[in-house]
Amino acid sequence: MSEQQEPFLTPQEAQEDSGDDLPRGKWRDGLCDFFSHCGKPVCLKTWFCSPCLLGQVMSRSGLDVLGRPTSAELARKTSCRLISFLITYYVVVNVVMASQFTIRMACPGRTADDFGDEECVPVYEFPSKKFSAVFSAVNALFGLYFLLIIIRTRAEIRMKSGIDGSCFGDFFLAWCCDCCVIGQMARHTADYDEQDDRCCTFNGLAV
Repeated sequence: MSEQQEPFLTPQEAQEDSGDDLPRGKWRDGLCDFFSHCGKPVCLKTWFCSPCLLGQVMSRSGLDVLGRPTSAELARKTSCRLISFLITYYVVVNVVMASQFTIRMACPGRTADDFGDEECVPVYEFPSKKFSAVFSAVNALFGLYFLLIIIRTRAEIRMKSGIDGSCFGDFFLAWCCDCCVIGQMARHTADYDEQDDRCCTFNGLAV
């Protein structure tokens, strides 16, 4: 007997956790309506922890960490996995920076024989150009990953809601103001006037 596979989420099933159907044909509100729920966790996360909010939107939309449709059980884990990845990335980056950066004092306009009062400033340097290139490449890949999942999540929500648009438009908006896009997706996939907003649940709603 073949192993039973978990079903993928339909547009309706993807909204089970939020308890509300997606609006059809247009976004629930505008891209810049981020203060419509001022003081609520969704507004604060939009500006101060947008990657966390993105993970919650992906979970409630039935997506995995690459922005692909997945089963309901795996979608519930997307938020936790994305946040864990982000925390690990930032910790590793800061540890590397602290251990590899060298600091020297630069005193503009001062020669070896000067003993004036010119102000010196600290200059942070990598130990080598090769290390600097690798470090910059890793940061660029992280940025591309984050941009990719925003675009995929927005495209998936547009498809489920029957909203006109294009991948280029999603890319342009995500590139220009990622937190605006994430906030709009969050407000579209949950009716915060009717549903209880939560900070630390897997989908950002009362469960």
